[in-house]
This record gives sequence, structure tokens and C-alpha cells, in this order.
Amino acid sequence: MFVAFERVAEADRYELVTTLASGGQRVTRTRRTAVTLRSIARHSGGTVTVRAVAPMREGTARTDRFRAPAKTRTRFGPLWR
Repeated sequence: MFVAFERVAEADRYELVTTLASGGQRVTRTRRTAVTLRSIARHSGGTVTVRAVAPMREGTARTDRFRAPAKTRTRFGPLWR
């Protein structure tokens, strides 16, 4: 999943918290304003929260939702064969 956001003046780094609909969370720290979050299943939706961080300061968090781009795969087929 690709996440991009605007640069914040005087921010040293950014913290991204990815919360999946299943309840799992991942924290990613970066200095860039665009990040590819790996190992998120295509059938998972959730939220991404971005916060700018500087020494002795933290910015206001911005949260956005994302939907699952694919349906959950199952081993069961349709019943109307």
C-alpha cells in the first residue's frame, strides 16, 4: 500500500500507525513524505494515522481510512454449480 502526505515545516521524521480491521497495528517511522507499506494483505482494510515528529515536539495526527482492494479469498466455491 502506498501512502503519501505533505511535508511539515521543521519536522525531523514522521510516524505512521497502520491499524487493520482485524485489530492488528504496525508502526512505521520515516523521514520521507511517501512510503510503501509492505505485508498488508489485499483483503485488509483499516486506517492510517500520520504524525510529524521533531525534537521535544509532536504534531497533530491525521487519520484516513482505506478499503480492502480485494475480496477475501476462500477455498469454498459457489453453491450453484
